[in-house]
Amino acid sequence: GAKESGILCKTGLLLGPAAGGVVALAYDYLLSRPESAGYFQDTSHLVERKMTLKAWWTRSTTQPMDGKFHSYMSRVADAHVKDGGTHPHVVIPADLTIALMGWVQMRVMTALNTIAPGPDGDYVFGKTPEPAVAAEVGQAWMRMLTLQLGILLKPYLA
Repeated sequence: GAKESGILCKTGLLLGPAAGGVVALAYDYLLSRPESAGYFQDTSHLVERKMTLKAWWTRSTTQPMDGKFHSYMSRVADAHVKDGGTHPHVVIPADLTIALMGWVQMRVMTALNTIAPGPDGDYVFGKTPEPAVAAEVGQAWMRMLTLQLGILLKPYLA
């Protein structure tokens, strides 16, 4: 709805600049897990994957969740299943997709615990929000990320 879109837009402006850190942490996580590290043995492929994850983060924090975003996420999802993307012989298991999105959700919720409304109605970092505000902001982000996860999992269900 309009209220959640406003929350995502205002708080996304604060989360967007963290793209480089999010990507570094995400790939530290993926490379530390034996079940996912094997997908990133080629250095040029790893660089490409980092760029696409950064683009996803930037779009997720700055773009409206509209039909264009849904189409973009559908292309991302198709690229993770066999015969999709630039590596058609590679299939990323659904459980790794779920694990990474869970990791992202946990990191976003941690960051949101330090974002609160300022006196002008915009959000600011470094302030503990009131519980009701934290719940409202957290719910907006969790819904958006869960909807994205649903789109990412759709090709696995076909």
